[in-house]
Amino acid sequence: IIRVLIGLFSGNYLKGARRISVLIQAMTDPLPGPSLQVVTESDDARALRTLYAEVVEKAARGGSQDHDFMSDVVRQLLSYRDNEPALQAEIMLEVAKYFYYRAQDAHRGIEAAMQAASIARRAGLKPLVRKADSFLGVLSMVVRNFRGAIDHSITALELAVELDDRLAQSAVANNIGG
Repeated sequence: IIRVLIGLFSGNYLKGARRISVLIQAMTDPLPGPSLQVVTESDDARALRTLYAEVVEKAARGGSQDHDFMSDVVRQLLSYRDNEPALQAEIMLEVAKYFYYRAQDAHRGIEAAMQAASIARRAGLKPLVRKADSFLGVLSMVVRNFRGAIDHSITALELAVELDDRLAQSAVANNIGG
């Protein structure tokens, strides 16, 4: 299965949303046949790492043709089960960065970052919740949602203090004062 999934990403077999849909479907459906197993979590992790690499590459390139791909990633991950939540949250954060920095669409960035925070919160991944809330604070300020900016920044700062992460504390303080 991993070879098939890797082939989907490295070859030109499928494009955009279809490729993502096939990837997510392969991770969620049991395999046919009595002697075959369902996809394991390590397979999920490999597939999500592959997706993460593609998202990072497309975000760095930042072409307008990638907007639909990023939207499809968000939609597909929303329907995906909660295996590998750290990877899912990281993917959502990269998509949020793409929408803000490359597509100049802070509102779409907020949607993806909110999903990242939600995934991380459900899984108890405090460093990722902090990271998502910190970015949400910045994005909220950009769209002039000052209440949201304050709320997200306070949450991020409280988590940074709780985690004793001085670098994160400085980053949040810089975002608030910047």
